[in-house]
Amino acid sequence: MRFQAFMRSRSADRLLLFGPLLSLVLFLGAAAALVRYTQQTELQRERDTLQRDSEWAQQRMSLEMALMQEQVQSMANALESSPRGPARLAAMAHNFIHQHQSVELIYATDAKARVTQTVMNPGLPHDLKLLQAGKPLTLAFSERAYAQAQSSLHTTYTLPYLLPRVGWVVESVTPVLRDQQFVGTVNAVFSVDGLLRGAVAQELSSRYAVALINQNQDVLASSASAETGMKPLQYLVALHPFDAGLFMRVSSYHTAPGWGVRGLYWAVFVLSALMLWMLWGTWRQMRQRLLTQESLTRETAFRRAMENSLSTGMQAIDLKGRISYVNLAFCKMTGFAEEELVGRAPPHPYWPPRRSAEMALALQQTLDGLAPPSGFALKMRRKDGSEFDARIYVSALIDA
Repeated sequence: MRFQAFMRSRSADRLLLFGPLLSLVLFLGAAAALVRYTQQTELQRERDTLQRDSEWAQQRMSLEMALMQEQVQSMANALESSPRGPARLAAMAHNFIHQHQSVELIYATDAKARVTQTVMNPGLPHDLKLLQAGKPLTLAFSERAYAQAQSSLHTTYTLPYLLPRVGWVVESVTPVLRDQQFVGTVNAVFSVDGLLRGAVAQELSSRYAVALINQNQDVLASSASAETGMKPLQYLVALHPFDAGLFMRVSSYHTAPGWGVRGLYWAVFVLSALMLWMLWGTWRQMRQRLLTQESLTRETAFRRAMENSLSTGMQAIDLKGRISYVNLAFCKMTGFAEEELVGRAPPHPYWPPRRSAEMALALQQTLDGLAPPSGFALKMRRKDGSEFDARIYVSALIDA
C-alpha cells in the first residue's frame, strides 16, 4: 500500500511538472498554426484580389482595343467607298493618333503590298523614315500579317516586334475590300509601352507592378523600375486581340506582412520562448527539490525502521515537557498508542499517580539540564494500570 501511494505521489508530481510544460508547448504550436493560417488567409485574399483586378483590366483593355479597331475599320471603309478615301483616311488617321497615345503609325497599302499612304505620330523623330510611299513593305512581321489578311480577308495581328528608334510595337492589318475583292490594307502600329501607359493600366499600376511580355517571357514594357519576375504573387493574362503574342503580367507589391505585424508575431514567439525557458528552469528546480524530498523520505523511513526495530523505548520532549516523539518499543512498553502520547503535556499518561511528584522532579531536572549521566531509576505505569521499573537515560537534542 505504501509503495502504491508513493507511486501515485510520484505520478502526481510528474503531472504537476510536465503539465504546464506540455500546455505551453501546445500553446506555441497553436500560436504557430494561427500565424501560418493568418498568413495563408491573407495571401489567398491578395491572390483573389490580384486575379479579380487583372481580369477586370484585361476586359477593359480588350474593350479599348476593340473600339480602336472599329476606328481602323472605319478608315478601311473610307478607302473602299469614296474616291476621296485617301484624304479622308489622312484626316481620320490624324484624329485617331491624337486620341490614342499608343498609336505610332497609320499607313495604307495596295493590292501589291506597296505603301500608298503614311501618317506618323508627331512625337516620333522627324528624321525617322519607317516606310516610304510607293515602296513595298520592308517589315517582316508586316509582310506576314499582310499575307494572312489577304488570304483570310479578316483583320490580323502581328506578334510584338522591335521597331528601331521606336521600341516594341504590335500591328493590326485590316483588309480593304472593293466589290468583295482585296485591294489593300490599312495598318495601325501600336506602341507596347503606350498600351501600358493607357488609363486602365495606369489605374492598375497604382496598386500593382504591371508588365507586358511576349510569349518568350521577355519584358517589353513595365510600370516597375525593378524586375518583378520573381515576385511570389503574380497573375498572367493574354491581351485580346493579341492573344498569341502579348500578355499582361500583374505582380503584387505587398506579398509579406508589414513590420508591425511581424513585430507582433516575433513578440509572441519571444515571450513564449521566454516563458518556456523560465518554466524549464522552474521544472529543473522542482525536480531537484523532488529528488531531495525523495532522498529525505527514504532516509526518514530508514531511520524510522531502525528506531522501530530497537527493543529500547525512546521518546522526545520539547522544552515545555510535551511529548513530540515515541518509538514503537516505547508504545509496546507502556501499552499506549502513539496518538495517545504525542502532544501530551505533563503529567504524562505513563506516570503512576502516586509518583507524580517524583516524575515531575525528574522532568524538571531534565529540562534544566541537570539529569545525572547514570539516568533516573523510576516507576512507570502501563495503560492497564500495572507498574514496572525503568531506567531513563536523558540526552539533549542538538539543532532539533
